[in-house]
Parts: sequence; structure tokens; C-alpha cells
Amino acid sequence: MYDYMVFIGRVQPFHLGHKEVVDRALELSEKVILLVGGFGKARSPRNPWTFDERVDFIRSIYNTNRLIIKPIHDHTYNDTLWIEEVQSVVRDTILEYPKGFNPNGYNDYKIGLIGCEKDHTSYYIKLFPQWGSEAVHFVNPINATEVRVDLFEGNEAKEHWLPKKIADKLFIPEGITEEYFYYKDYRARFSDGPYERQHLTADSVVIQSGHVLHRQCEDRHSTW
Repeated sequence: MYDYMVFIGRVQPFHLGHKEVVDRALELSEKVILLVGGFGKARSPRNPWTFDERVDFIRSIYNTNRLIIKPIHDHTYNDTLWIEEVQSVVRDTILEYPKGFNPNGYNDYKIGLIGCEKDHTSYYIKLFPQWGSEAVHFVNPINATEVRVDLFEGNEAKEHWLPKKIADKLFIPEGITEEYFYYKDYRARFSDGPYERQHLTADSVVIQSGHVLHRQCEDRHSTW
């Protein structure tokens, strides 16, 4: 039995797969810390709902103080900074809820990390060797990307992949569906034809004294 179980996810939106992980975490620990990623990002087809909106969805099915929900930033391309933030938020959260006399503070608590080892998005489970780990295995994992696509395209994901209370109150923010179809049309128009599709969006840019020293492109992996 853990004192705290940590679950990390963007939950865009919180679907039945997420619910199964949280339910299992509540069985294994006294309290669960749900770290909701993507905090502070602008709305987009990949991140349609704000942190507060996602918390509201989750609280519609979990009205218990055993589930603690905290925001974290993504820190794309910087795992070190992301790991530091996760550890800091978990430590500060645990110290908000002291349990008896703890001469060693945070170190007196047994902490576990839980997730679904379904694909590359769950690689973080192995980044915290100081914590225990638990994996939830699904026969048919639910993918939040597919849930969003179904929502944008008017399919039946709300009935099949979402907890009913969340499905009943879920909404699509203004302009997000239009943006989704714009990107979809853009990719379709440039994926066929006599020329190979190229995207020159940079993965990384190094700037010194106002000059670009290095750029690496996403699709071509070329540098200059």
C-alpha cells in the first residue's frame, strides 16, 4: 500500500482509460496525485480544454479529497526540467497534507507512479526510479487523440469512450473544430502530388547575440 500514487497525463479529455488508471491508483494508495500536463498552453485541437475545465470534468466523477489534482507544464524537449517540476510539485503537495510525525519529511512517504504502458507517451514511468511503479494493462487502450478526432468529426466517442458525466458536460471550444479541419485539409492538399511533402518547422533553434547558429528541421532532420 502506497501513501501516494502519482498519475501524469494531459487528459485531453479525461476518458475511460484514464478513469481505470485513477480507480486502480485509489485502490493502491491512500491518496492519488493527478498531475495534469499542458498547463498554460493556448487552446488548440491538441489541447482544447484549459486546466480548470479539465479539473471540472474530473471532479464531476471524483468528489473525494483522496484525489488531488495539480497542474504541470510540458517543457517540450527538456526532460530534465520536466522531471524537476514533477518532483517539486509532488514533494510540495505531499507536505501540504502531513501524516502524523515525519522526522524525515517527504522521505517518510511511500510514493508510487502509475500509468498505462501502451505506447511512447508513457515512457515517463521509467524516469523516476526512486518511486515505485505500477502499470495498468488494457486489451484495447483508448487513445485521447482518437477521442478528439471523433468529437471534432461528430462521431460517437462521447458515448463509447468517455464517462457519462463527462460526456454530458463536455463541450468543444469555439473555433477549435474549424482549426482541426484547416490542418486536416492542409495535410491532405500537400500529401499527394509529384513533390515530396516538406515541413520546415524547426525542432530546435540556437541563438547567440541575435544570430541563428543552428537549426534542426523536424521532417528532414537537416541542420545548417
